[in-house]
Amino acid sequence: MRIKINVNDDLAEEDMRNILSQAYDIVNEVLPVDSYFTQHNDYKEYDLEIYSYDDLESDDLRIVLLNKNSKMEEFHVQTITTAVNQEIADELQQLREEQRYERDHPEEAAEEEETTTEESAEPNENNVAADDVEG
Repeated sequence: MRIKINVNDDLAEEDMRNILSQAYDIVNEVLPVDSYFTQHNDYKEYDLEIYSYDDLESDDLRIVLLNKNSKMEEFHVQTITTAVNQEIADELQQLREEQRYERDHPEEAAEEEETTTEESAEPNENNVAADDVEG
């Protein structure tokens, strides 16, 4: 079950989390979590996701997720628009930008690839050019 709650844009993140808890309690009243969203024996049950989000058009979009799958004993709340590991997020963002550039500028990207390949074929202190290898 997936529930999405659009909150006021100026709402504090803690309040967004509180709304998720309130929604969870309402769901639990109608569809008891232990019966519908908790695995018993080998019989799987449903997953529950409740999102609170603010302005979808904003660069400062915030999305908070309350997640409970049938194997979890308790629900988990996470702000999914905030990186858990900023270093990895930055690397992925850079890779994404490079891929967009290659897609939008295929000729320039191919020329850059050729230049990079030629430079890597030059011998240096850590490697040997392919022509220097006896075979």
